[in-house]
Amino acid sequence: MDHVIHIEKDPAGDITIPPAVPDSRKKGGSRTFYSFFFTTYPGWFLQSLPVALTAGFLFWFIRYRQDRTVPLTRKIGAVLFVCYLTELFCLVCFLRVIGNLWHLVLYRRPRDMESRLFVYRGLFKFVPDFWRHWDREKIGNVAAFLPLGILLPLARPKTTWPVIVLCGFLCSLTIETIQPAVGRTFDVNDLILNTFGTFVAATVFFLIRGSFRKAFARKEQRG
Repeated sequence: MDHVIHIEKDPAGDITIPPAVPDSRKKGGSRTFYSFFFTTYPGWFLQSLPVALTAGFLFWFIRYRQDRTVPLTRKIGAVLFVCYLTELFCLVCFLRVIGNLWHLVLYRRPRDMESRLFVYRGLFKFVPDFWRHWDREKIGNVAAFLPLGILLPLARPKTTWPVIVLCGFLCSLTIETIQPAVGRTFDVNDLILNTFGTFVAATVFFLIRGSFRKAFARKEQRG
């Protein structure tokens, strides 16, 4: 997840973008909206949100619409998990294409005239060095996989802790393998930090769930 947080760069592929706002919209709030929507993490999140919500709705409609045997909490967890995975893959693999589509809708012209779905860069980084310097990108790599460690056991309550951490590793590995094909870099640091984020979230989730179960069991015994 090698995002580049510079207004003059495209976060999805380190590509120089057009001027901040089309000439006819350079005044007032339009410029602020443009900078927010196309050059910040919340803006990128909002760009991909409709895709994620659509995926979650389709999953619910196909899987749970007529199924009344599954508990509501598990349904909600599963739908949120699908939304999360969709949002994650959109942000780290397809943000350039999604941003281009939004720019076309809002300003009637593509943001990046050379934008393509597959732009192979062939860049690979196999030597870890994340401990040398911590910045917003590295913290983001950990935070991005925290929801996986929580939503997966909510969606599938019988999933064990090692399986959840393994799923986080495999999900990150899949993303890192795809990234060179969409103009980004395979980085072993991202793989380690993503897995660590899953590890932390799953550990906290299982500790809290275990505490609640013990407290409930003691209450049942007293009652």
